Amino acid sequence: MKSKLIFFAVALALVVVGCKSSSPTPEAGAQKYMQQLREAVSGTVEDTGRKDRMLALVGQMESVEKGFNQDVSAFVGSFRLLNTSYHTPRSEFDALFQNYDGQRIQARDRFLALHFQLTALATTEEWKRIGKVEMKMYEELLKPREQEVAS
Repeated sequence: MKSKLIFFAVALALVVVGCKSSSPTPEAGAQKYMQQLREAVSGTVEDTGRKDRMLALVGQMESVEKGFNQDVSAFVGSFRLLNTSYHTPRSEFDALFQNYDGQRIQARDRFLALHFQLTALATTEEWKRIGKVEMKMYEELLKPREQEVAS
């Protein structure tokens, strides 16, 4: 009976670890949804010149997203580290948040600039499809980040 309990506990632990590691990372999610955005541009825009410029913008958006994911992960790690000590002064938390806010605002501004460059190159009809894919991308990119912050 005892060996069955040990086997069950080990099996359960492996399942839990396996489930946790199969969760998409923010980076993997970004890659997947940026690829979908690339496909939407490639499949929608017929003019080769505009298409190439739009795909270059999507590549830049992906770079901004990767950098921001790294910034958020570093922020969460630093926050957790500061939070381990009861005696961490408020000023250290304030500095951490001020630095993160600056990074967040800079990434947001760069992303918005790229978004509007992308929309300026698309026709109204093209944007109907591309915009839907972009919106879905934003929604999906938030999910793993929310899970990371919550855990």
